[in-house]
This record gives sequence, structure tokens and C-alpha cells, in this order.
Amino acid sequence: MSDIQDASYLITCGLKPKLVPNKNPRYRELLERYNLDAEFHGVVEEITAGQGLVILDSSRLLVLGLKDQNSPYAPTIRDVFGNVKPEERMMIGMSILALAAFCYPTPESLDNPQVIYPSCYNIRERMRELVEMASNIQTDEEVPGLRQVWEIIKSNEPIQRKNEKHTRGSLAWAVKFAFSFLESRNFISQTSDDQEGTFATREKFRVHVKNMMLHRSFQVVQEMAGMMTSN
Repeated sequence: MSDIQDASYLITCGLKPKLVPNKNPRYRELLERYNLDAEFHGVVEEITAGQGLVILDSSRLLVLGLKDQNSPYAPTIRDVFGNVKPEERMMIGMSILALAAFCYPTPESLDNPQVIYPSCYNIRERMRELVEMASNIQTDEEVPGLRQVWEIIKSNEPIQRKNEKHTRGSLAWAVKFAFSFLESRNFISQTSDDQEGTFATREKFRVHVKNMMLHRSFQVVQEMAGMMTSN
């Protein structure tokens, strides 16, 4: 089988969120080859670059990220969030940022591979604290539009449950949606129903959070999370 076919198979494995090398011998073999064989490494890099992708990590599995928003693999808003309204989408996005920031509240914490166990309840409560803190910080000076997200969260936070379920559009609903989305992409996995759902982070999540460090919006939330966790 040609190097191009092998490289394409390896990349395909990396694009499947729940596929892991330990359960796929060929994936495991090709990943090891990618890490040890410079020539094969180059073939894989060339194909990923041509598809608008970038390899973020290859230590335990192949973790891919987008290098080009025009990549055929770039998910559209509809693909990711379906018919979610713009304000709901902003709340979900901030829930993901908050989860990442509280799991890794400092740049140094991203170097620790230890598994972290966040819960829906804990992240929701932390987000309420973030909103209060944000009211005293002029975040718009650094990240235009961030204050708008805080205001949306503040106005929707009091919405209560209906028929034992979180009402759509509430902060609790957005946090649960964010956790479910990340679990479906194999970034986290649920360990229990405690605190409205407790999850374990995966290595893939830590790698992607490192990539978030390039974005000022995440840096601001991480700085706030760092101040809160140090108190």
C-alpha cells in the first residue's frame, strides 16, 4: 500500500472523534510510523496542509485542527449547532471557553496532563461569578463584543427549569449543551450524574485548549478564571 494511502487513512482516523489507536491496530501502527519515519511524516503533513488542516498533537492520537477556514472539513454553524439562535450560540460558546479556562486557569496548567473532572453545576456557578466579575472589568477595550456575551448570560441566567428540564435559552441549558457537544467530539467523557453531570477531560481537550491560547477572548476568560481560583 502506498504512503499516500496510508497517510490518508491516518488522517481519516484523526478526523473521527471517538476513534482511538488502542482499539485500531492499523491506526496505532501508522501513528507510530508518523512519529518515527521522517519521510512518512512529511507525506502526512503535506496532505493535511493541502486539506486546510494542521496536526496539533500526535503523542497518543492524531489531533487535527483547522488551518484554513475554507477547508472542506471546516464545520459550518449549522453542522455544529443546528438551529440554535445567535444569542444561544454565544452562550454555548462562552460555556466552552469557561470550561476550558477553569480546567486550565493558567498557561502553565496546560502542561499538566492530569485528568480533570469538571461538572455542569460547577461550571454554571463559576460562570455566574464570571459575570459578576466582568461587570467591574472593561473587557470591551480588549475584546469587542465580549461584554455583550456577559449581558446575554446575565439576562438569561435566572430562567428556571420546566418539567424537570433546563429551559432552552437558560444558562443551565447552554452549559449542558456545551458539555454534550464536547462529549460527542470525544473531548470529555461523562463519569457520573453527580452535580448535573460530571465529566473527565481527555488529552485531546487539553491539546485543543492550547490552541485556544491564540485567541484573546480565551486569554481574557482564562485570566479571570485564574484570579478566581487563586482566591
